[in-house]
Amino acid sequence: YYIGNNNVMVNIYSGEFCATSIDFCSVCPAGYWCENTGTHLYSNYPCPTGQVCGEGTVTPVPCPGGTYLTLAGSTTLDDCVDCPLSYYCPPG
Repeated sequence: YYIGNNNVMVNIYSGEFCATSIDFCSVCPAGYWCENTGTHLYSNYPCPTGQVCGEGTVTPVPCPGGTYLTLAGSTTLDDCVDCPLSYYCPPG
């Protein structure tokens, strides 16, 4: 992946992003996922609805069966809430 004005070749690993410089590569923050090698704008990848993304997430984790989430950007399985009575909530 090339980055910056000097078109420097940089290895950006899954779970990381480099916004503008090879000196500033970081682990993807919680609430986002950095699946693709070469991610430079993690903010384009909020954690999907029904899933959670901790720091450095490569693949979002679905809420367990019997729970659900209605918001994107969740950071922990504790954000998943119990499914209401008389409803079926499959994983994710």
